[in-house]
Amino acid sequence: MMSAAPSARRAPGRPAGRADDDRRPAALPVLLLVVAAVAAAVIAAVAGAGGAAPLLLARVGARLALDLSWAAVLGILAVLLLAAPRAERRRGALLDAAAVAAGVAAVAAALTAFLLYVGQAPAVSSPSFGPGLVTFVAEIPVGRTWLIAAILAAVLSAALVAVRSAPGLVVLALLTAACLVPVALQSATPDGTLAGTRSTGAAAFVVLLSTSTWIGATAVLSAGRARGGSRALRAIAPVCTVLAVAALLLGGMPLLPFGLAVVGALVLALVAGSARARSASVVLLGVAAGLGVAGRVLQAAPTSAAARTSPAAILTGAPLPPAPTAARLLAAVQPDAIWLVVGAGLLAAHLVAVVRLRRSGRSWPALRTLSWTAGVLVLVWCTSGGPAVYAPVLLSAQLTQHAALTVAVPLLLAGGAPLRLLHALRSDRTEQRDLPRVLQHPVPVAVLAAIAFLALHGSPLLRWSVTDAIGAEWSLLQCVVTGALVVAAVLGGPRRAAVAATVLLLLIETAAAAVLGAGSGLLLADWYGAMGWGTDALVDQRIGAVLAWVVTAAPTLVLLVVALRRPADAQASTAVQPLPSRRSEVPA
Repeated sequence: MMSAAPSARRAPGRPAGRADDDRRPAALPVLLLVVAAVAAAVIAAVAGAGGAAPLLLARVGARLALDLSWAAVLGILAVLLLAAPRAERRRGALLDAAAVAAGVAAVAAALTAFLLYVGQAPAVSSPSFGPGLVTFVAEIPVGRTWLIAAILAAVLSAALVAVRSAPGLVVLALLTAACLVPVALQSATPDGTLAGTRSTGAAAFVVLLSTSTWIGATAVLSAGRARGGSRALRAIAPVCTVLAVAALLLGGMPLLPFGLAVVGALVLALVAGSARARSASVVLLGVAAGLGVAGRVLQAAPTSAAARTSPAAILTGAPLPPAPTAARLLAAVQPDAIWLVVGAGLLAAHLVAVVRLRRSGRSWPALRTLSWTAGVLVLVWCTSGGPAVYAPVLLSAQLTQHAALTVAVPLLLAGGAPLRLLHALRSDRTEQRDLPRVLQHPVPVAVLAAIAFLALHGSPLLRWSVTDAIGAEWSLLQCVVTGALVVAAVLGGPRRAAVAATVLLLLIETAAAAVLGAGSGLLLADWYGAMGWGTDALVDQRIGAVLAWVVTAAPTLVLLVVALRRPADAQASTAVQPLPSRRSEVPA
């Protein structure tokens, strides 16, 4: 009897459908995604512009190549981070592919800058064409930003070739996210005007990051037919869908003429992926990418400065908000999608950890959860509430916002004991965990944090943080990170050093407040001096100095009391002690 044909064989227990999927060409999913993206982008751009201008199609093509390249980089890194055991043997090849994609992104960003210049430049044969191009990328904000994007992509390409270790993947992922910042800002402001675009820029960043990660991971897993990667894909898809849709609704929808269509395509792609219709999901993701590119190329420029009459509108790009009151400071909203995502992630991670701990038979102190929740709420309020609304126009709001993010928020989050909660969930419950060596010396950490805070407010960094969208986000990140390092060092370092560090911080905080409150000079006088509702900007600065001192000194006093209550010459141990048995409570 003749044996069955080899093509009819399949492993025991494997569905016939899976065997059919494996016979599909590996490049087919990627091809489907690219074709769908190109078709959607071209059709939408032609329909939106009312014609197929060659320059328009060239810009759409360059931007589509840029977005798909970033999707490839983020998707590969996501697969390596989330499915590392199965992708370990392919790490080198995948990182090589990511390096090539980053190189393509660098070329696409440079080409985008060139095409933007060609659209308003003299003829190529003109003697001023070359010098004008240099001026465009060196002095004009939009050209300079795209040049920065190209340089960052080239640096990332080199880093992807040089870094091959597993810990380095996290650094590469963070560097890739940083490379998206200038691209996101140009998505929000195609003419380079950054005033008043913090919310839309943050939303564009979250949309680009989430959709690119989802598209790239889907393409990589589908092309590789990674059976073990489906679990990671199921985790990526809903999270990225929620983030992208939320960011579009919060601030990114005005950026895209096809915003509703993008939301619909993303939701349908999630549904198709849940129904295991992978090809349909890939096509819909390609449509979403193409519509997004067309929308970003066609979006209208912001209102020109000539149409603005008040000093606040000229400087910030937006009318002066209503005069601040306690109620307005509490109720005012300016959504920042980046920090909203960070806050939601922190809160969700803590609550999930507590639920898992309780399911194992142990409880967690409610006061710690309350402290963590309060820290997250203050973080969101400072970055998306009243302080964010009034910080660009009111120096007292700027100082109070930075002070709260530097000391109050990290202290509240430290009250949630995140490391102790994490250790409680580990399977190995006797493993020793010590603070990094740098955090075991509170005094140097406190000095460096104080220098960073004073430099932010006593150097040109202050103008950058107020007048530039990237600077604003950087200042918030700097305050949170430096504050977290100080709190961790004081709570985990030796008693004497912790006491000395807190006393030193109190002295620096008091001296800085005294200089700002008693001085006759106004910080950023040409900016804050033009703002206001008939109030004296110097008086507002003095009020801000008092408020910032209160907001920083009170939590620092709490840290001092905690350090003094520690036994003499003792160091707060972060070692994991044997956890209590089931049906017991983790020590507070």
